[in-house]
Amino acid sequence: ADFDTTIENIDIGGPAMTRSAAKNHDWVTVVVDVEDYGAVLDEMKANGGGTTLKLRRTLAQRAFARTAAYDAAVSTWFAGELAKEGETAPPRRRALGGYLRQSLRYGENPHQQAALYTWGIPRHARSTSLSSASEHVAPTPAAPHAGGAPKAVASVAGSAVLHGKELGFNNILDLDAALATVASFTPPAVVIIKHTNPCGLACDDVLLEAYKRAHAGDPVSAYGGIIGFNREVDEATAAELSSIFYDAIIAPSYSDAALLLLRQKKNLRLLATGAPIGPTFARSTTADLNTLDVRRVSGGVLLQTHDYALSDQDIQRQVVTEREPTLDEVTDLLFAWKAVQHVRSNAIVLAKRLTVVGVGAGQTNRVFSVEIAVQKAGSRARGSVLASDAYFPFPDGVEAACKAGVTAIIQPGGSIRDGDAIAKANHYGVAMVMTGVRHFRH
Repeated sequence: ADFDTTIENIDIGGPAMTRSAAKNHDWVTVVVDVEDYGAVLDEMKANGGGTTLKLRRTLAQRAFARTAAYDAAVSTWFAGELAKEGETAPPRRRALGGYLRQSLRYGENPHQQAALYTWGIPRHARSTSLSSASEHVAPTPAAPHAGGAPKAVASVAGSAVLHGKELGFNNILDLDAALATVASFTPPAVVIIKHTNPCGLACDDVLLEAYKRAHAGDPVSAYGGIIGFNREVDEATAAELSSIFYDAIIAPSYSDAALLLLRQKKNLRLLATGAPIGPTFARSTTADLNTLDVRRVSGGVLLQTHDYALSDQDIQRQVVTEREPTLDEVTDLLFAWKAVQHVRSNAIVLAKRLTVVGVGAGQTNRVFSVEIAVQKAGSRARGSVLASDAYFPFPDGVEAACKAGVTAIIQPGGSIRDGDAIAKANHYGVAMVMTGVRHFRH
């Protein structure tokens, strides 16, 4: 709706009456969710038409949370309208309103409690958790964006669980990492995630070949991992991956034959986004909760816009060495640059023929990450390209890569010792490209 229509439809009396009823819960039963009708009716039947104080207090909490979420939605919309008018400063007050999507068995560890909340209420799951479903889920076609409904957006919280046991806290984190990774690529892509890091990633015109190459990237780490696909999983791919133990798979959809095969694995979780997975190249504002990265710190939360992968055309590439990269190297460099964005810092990715062959993640210095990536790649490091999520503070990382046989490097640049890194690359005849954009992922 337009601005004036939206303002006209902001409810004032409803929230006010709901809040006053909740405040007076000693005498008033306030019900704001259809899901509570059954409990209220049961208590009325058991208590001569009345309800217990315990239930009324529970319902009062839910009522205050509901009106708070409503005001949060209004203020978030308002902030978005201001952003459209050129406001760039974060809102002075930020209200967050979440809806319980699923209570989890435990958090990162069994002694931690956890739950999944979403912004707003998913249309297909207003009264359910990440729901099990038996039907084939096809991708939702993109809606025309001409004043009508926005395009359907793939998400973990909005996915349907087609098969498998209940999802855990860590499963959801890994599934989100898998979804974000394959969404960075336009051609068919497959990623295998372990502890939120890609251990295998490949693109190919044929999904089965992309999966085989992704698995070959690090077959040891792939065991028990999470797989992400940006295309419908077909029967041939399902047959190939059925021979290996995986925890979960997320994809836009599955063919009927693929589902039949994969459901033979009792505990394998199968998630379907029901929406296409691919690059959006969106530029979020500081107002849209659905496109914000939210991180908790003691005493508060950090909000930031997402680090979206740029299109190949938008990546600024400055060749800084005497040798320019070949066309094949440029293709692999762009692939590796998108891949390294999804690896924990300090992040190093080695790639060859649109396949990740080595990953160094989460190290306290960059040369260690290079050495780990080279070690994982083994002989495949020779002839590969390297992507670094941030600049090389010293030339030792560049030298370690060159000695292993890396032929081209892509990195942001910006170090006071860039000249040393460039000189080291020139010494080994390695091409180096700088982008001017950093991709830290802490």
